[in-house]
Amino acid sequence: MNFKMLSSRACRGTSNYSAQNHRLWTNKKRSFDKLRMTTLLGSALALTACSSAVTPDKMAQIKPGMKTDQVEAILGRPARIEQSETTGLSGEVDYYPAPNGDGRVIFLNNIVFKAEFVPGAKS
Repeated sequence: MNFKMLSSRACRGTSNYSAQNHRLWTNKKRSFDKLRMTTLLGSALALTACSSAVTPDKMAQIKPGMKTDQVEAILGRPARIEQSETTGLSGEVDYYPAPNGDGRVIFLNNIVFKAEFVPGAKS
């Protein structure tokens, strides 16, 4: 083998190694970018959920006879749930805190019995 041929093989080996490293780095960067984007989207969703505070207008949309999933579609998930049971009845109070009061939805046997907005209350 002559020197010229040997050096071209050495360079080719180096460029392959460099190309592999570049691909690995690019894949790692893409994974990091996906993770960063997922984190940003998750944060945006969390902020959106927090910013959709319960208001008296939203509470007025909750009517007796509605089911839990219908209420959650309007108000989101409650911050706190208190459950109680008596003979033949199961009850639940869902609390939706807001900056200017508290939204409360009372369920009997998984159906809305009463919904109210209590100004100034803090649950």
